[in-house]
Amino acid sequence: MNRWLWLCPILVVLLIVTVLLYWGVSWVSTVLIALALVCPAIVIWGVLKIRKPLSDDVKMNLKNSAGKR
Repeated sequence: MNRWLWLCPILVVLLIVTVLLYWGVSWVSTVLIALALVCPAIVIWGVLKIRKPLSDDVKMNLKNSAGKR
């Protein structure tokens, strides 16, 4: 999945440009652009949450339970 994350921002920019070209600046296009910007924001937030470093408590628990299941 990480290989394809770069596509989302590019597709969003293309979608925003298409909406602006076809519908111009109106409240409908503004709503669609706002919804389109939510997608990359959620993807970036998810990547940051997944890549969050382990806290010291979790590291200690993993170290103490090595080999035990």
